[in-house]
Amino acid sequence: RNVAGYRVVWGTACREVSRPNVSPSSGRRVAASAHPGAGKTIFAVLVGLVLGAAIAGGGWFLLRDTGPTPAEKAAWEAVRESSKIADIEGFLGRFPSGALAVDARGRLAQLRTREAEEKRLLEARQHDERQAALVAEKARRDADAARLAATRREADVARDAKIAAGRKLMWTELGTTCDHARLQPLPGMRCDRSDPYDGIDGKGRFQRWTASVQTVAASSHVVLIVPADGGGSVDLVRPDDEDEMLTEISTFTRINARDWSPVRAMGSILYATFNAPDGRNCVAFSRAGPARGVGLAWVMRGYHCSSGRDPIGPEQVRAAVEFWKVR
Repeated sequence: RNVAGYRVVWGTACREVSRPNVSPSSGRRVAASAHPGAGKTIFAVLVGLVLGAAIAGGGWFLLRDTGPTPAEKAAWEAVRESSKIADIEGFLGRFPSGALAVDARGRLAQLRTREAEEKRLLEARQHDERQAALVAEKARRDADAARLAATRREADVARDAKIAAGRKLMWTELGTTCDHARLQPLPGMRCDRSDPYDGIDGKGRFQRWTASVQTVAASSHVVLIVPADGGGSVDLVRPDDEDEMLTEISTFTRINARDWSPVRAMGSILYATFNAPDGRNCVAFSRAGPARGVGLAWVMRGYHCSSGRDPIGPEQVRAAVEFWKVR
């Protein structure tokens, strides 16, 4: 016979439970569901089972054994400790999707980071070295400039002292009696001789001889500086001093000469051209004698003015200088 069925529920489900319809026939349930949401629950369960199976299958796929091949493993063992980026890049070129590719990319990133840091440190060190070199070079140039300036000041002081002392020398007029002069005499030559003096023109005692020739064709004057006792040596000729030393040859060139040229060199001769008051072209010169010790055996300074008005060239300069002979 038909028997009523029951179940016990809790909470909100109590409101959704109703007594199932029972068929008048013996034991037959009618089609209406005892629970209105039963169909949805069954569908959700089925979907859950399908998803669970899919996840399980995917997990099995992901967790299945994907270890490196023997070739990949051997290749990685050969380069894993290498510090060369090219080695790791070569491995990735052979096994871009291999089981050890992640390790290789990590090692590659590490090496590139290290390389970038080393490059940065190298550039910083090179920059510091360049800056230090620039500072050192500037300091060297400043020191050289200071030494040069000090040397020039000392040379200027020595030159000025030499000029001032030369103006105070005591002279003896020899007239045309030049037989014992250190300069070879010529007819009509007038000679003078200074008293011996100390230290103006070098180390030791020195003496100066002068000779002058005045003719219709030309006029010349020369000063010869020699050691007085045959020993010692005359200071070397400094080109930087000669522009002032040449104007000290005589009052004529110092006061009346004009239009001086720069000092030029021709072998052991230094010279500069100028104009005499009467318009004649002249040349002033200095000539270094042979070496003696740390200096020279003698130094000659003089000037020569020709009667013509043609410019004086190197050949005329050489002839004017070599006109004078030292004995």
